[in-house]
Amino acid sequence: MTARHDRKDACRPAVILQARMGSQRLPGKVLRLVAGKPMLEWCLLRLADSQRCRRVIVATSTAQADDAVENFCAQRGTPCFRGSEDDVLLRYYEAAQKFQTDPVIRITADCPLIDARVLDDMLAAFAASDADYLSNTLERTFPLGLDVEIFSSSALLRAQHEATQRFEREHVTPFFYQHPERFKLASFKHDADWSHLRVTVDTHEDWQVADNVYSHFIRTGRDHFFSLEELLQLHSAQPELFAPNREVRQKHLGE
Repeated sequence: MTARHDRKDACRPAVILQARMGSQRLPGKVLRLVAGKPMLEWCLLRLADSQRCRRVIVATSTAQADDAVENFCAQRGTPCFRGSEDDVLLRYYEAAQKFQTDPVIRITADCPLIDARVLDDMLAAFAASDADYLSNTLERTFPLGLDVEIFSSSALLRAQHEATQRFEREHVTPFFYQHPERFKLASFKHDADWSHLRVTVDTHEDWQVADNVYSHFIRTGRDHFFSLEELLQLHSAQPELFAPNREVRQKHLGE
């Protein structure tokens, strides 16, 4: 039996959705209302449409402010794991261990427009490969805010034991892509380059864009069921909805 078949047979994927109330530029953003629903709720609704991954675990911190995240998950019946506030790599490792997750899918709750179809396509690509780590961020062609990273539990174990730099532990995955000699990396790319489009939420301007988008799709009856391609069509047809955050600069590792 090949290693690829072993991977498929042992597949227990789960999204570990990183969420906490602390944010320098937009405090409390994960529970901030976007078109009438908390941003975290939109993430969970969008991910529930996945055909290949039926489990989503919200990973928040043990900080008191994140009691609100745990309470939200409890009310919704969503699994919630609480771990280190600053050592997010450890938080992911412990969550993956507790929920016996392999592969691990990293998505962050500041991406309310995440697309389950993209996730499904990437899971299929990961299963068909022998990669340790696959993402659509190594060579960015997807909009910022459609970020998905998939990695094996064995790769996560190595990173947990060997990563020592603060930014490696705070941002979870840099240890993978900064050591291509130690991990087999794979990129997942869109047919066209949409890397200039920003639909993540890190500032008030970003929030305005997300609110504009959801308000549009609610008015047109699509609610949260719209696809990435519909989002891109909307950008082409009504670019003014995406104008508020055009000048926002993405923070880099270590900032």
